[in-house]
Amino acid sequence: MERIMRNMFRVLLILMAVMTLSFNCFAGETTVTDDILMIPYTFDAPTIDGDLDDIWKNVTAERMLIFEAGAPDPDPLFADHWSIYRVMYDSDNFYLFLEVQDDSTEGHISGAAPWEMDNMELFIDGGNERAAAYDGNDVQWRWVYDAIDSNLVSASQGPGEFSFKDTDHGYNLEMAIPYDSLTFSLDPGTDIGFEISCKDVDSEIYHVNRRWWTDDGNAWNNPQVFGTASLDYREISSGVLDIRENLSDIEVDGAMNDDEGWYGLPEFPMEVYENGDLPAEKLSTWDDFQASFWVSWDADNLYVFVKVIDDSLEGHIAGAAPWEMDNTELFIDGGYERAAAYDDNDVQWRWVYDAIDSNVVSASQGPGVFAFLDTDEGYNFELSIPADSLTFDLEEGEQIGFEISCKDVDSEKLNINRRWWTEDGNAWNNPQVFGAAELMAPVEVAIKDPDLGNELKKFALNTNYPNPFNPSTTIPFTLDAREQVTVTVHNVLGQKVATLVDGIMSAGSHKVSFNGASLPSGIYFYRLQTQSKLATGKMMLLK
Repeated sequence: MERIMRNMFRVLLILMAVMTLSFNCFAGETTVTDDILMIPYTFDAPTIDGDLDDIWKNVTAERMLIFEAGAPDPDPLFADHWSIYRVMYDSDNFYLFLEVQDDSTEGHISGAAPWEMDNMELFIDGGNERAAAYDGNDVQWRWVYDAIDSNLVSASQGPGEFSFKDTDHGYNLEMAIPYDSLTFSLDPGTDIGFEISCKDVDSEIYHVNRRWWTDDGNAWNNPQVFGTASLDYREISSGVLDIRENLSDIEVDGAMNDDEGWYGLPEFPMEVYENGDLPAEKLSTWDDFQASFWVSWDADNLYVFVKVIDDSLEGHIAGAAPWEMDNTELFIDGGYERAAAYDDNDVQWRWVYDAIDSNVVSASQGPGVFAFLDTDEGYNFELSIPADSLTFDLEEGEQIGFEISCKDVDSEKLNINRRWWTEDGNAWNNPQVFGAAELMAPVEVAIKDPDLGNELKKFALNTNYPNPFNPSTTIPFTLDAREQVTVTVHNVLGQKVATLVDGIMSAGSHKVSFNGASLPSGIYFYRLQTQSKLATGKMMLLK
């Protein structure tokens, strides 16, 4: 009987091996994936003081580009009013950091109501029900910067701990809203309706309200106009850039939308300026110069994608050196030794966008395959560096020193260098000023329907790669819910030869490695099983 059962199981495995389970997803160009703002989980709580702690450098800086009731005429200058925000959460609090560029914080209307002053408003629909009117899950909170009375700050309606801090270019607002003040649970996969606005009031005649999602002025009474945010499965920690492994091939062409490999990967801000704070007069409008980046890896390459917003690509200095042109520089300390001078593990590479000679692009020093692509807003830069050009191993858990910069040169006087980590200009000769990065497992992507705002019921076991293999291969799969999971490997007799996973896993994309060094060549079957689903694939070990 046992022999019969083994043979029946063997036949079942072979029949199931012909089943193909897969899912397709489309790359997004920001941390707003499929029109959903992805909010990361933090292991390190920030100090609520208005200073940008290191943990915030790993959170996407979302630009507030939409004006309530449409763009004003004239469009405000960068120094007059510009704002970006970042959000993250942990099990106790919902955190937000707002940076405001404002050349005048003393233009409030005398005797004005709180909503007629410089303020930030947060709109949340805790159930993401998108009803036409507020219910018990919907809130509008306001924090007011009040420069009238002795330059004091005050809050109206907004809960939690918060801090305003004056800066050379305006002010920052940082806050932590505790769990018991929220209308939603602080659990990964939770969806909420979300909107944020920042108002600048210079006079009774001139006031501007910037928003993240909509120009509709009815967010105060209609949650249907909110955008959608989701508490992400991505986990971040202070001072460590999480370089996530990608699940699909990346084509280096300067375009992100056609590559599934970038899907769900975080966008990192480049909001630190070399040699300190940005002089307001250097940027006339918001699109003069902005930059952000993505970074990923697989067994063969390190990948980098840089998005540059630049209103002028023709301002290079005649006869300039490569570092005096628009460029991206990458700094890596392969051993993460943090020495005071470069050694064999330390590199500085540069790729130059050269708009002087027939708008061609050229590279200086940088290895690998790369592509520049002009866009309506500026340009994209995409890069893959092969393993044999790197000074570290492409393996999960590998730690490196890391910094990246992007320079905009409009003239000899107007040149700006944005960085991810440090304002110190000595990264070219001192690895001690680099930040830290770690190669990590893929982001667990909660698969969303942007129209319904919910998780699609997708459960998939994908084809292993490489196949055939010797001795190692990778098995990717996707879960539609958090549950108990086992991934096992069986021989053609139905005997289990390995257990790769046995535990609770979150919804999203995963991959697991299998090493068959101790097994003979032949056909093997890998099985993904949850409490309610089963899928099997076939692979060949060829020694």
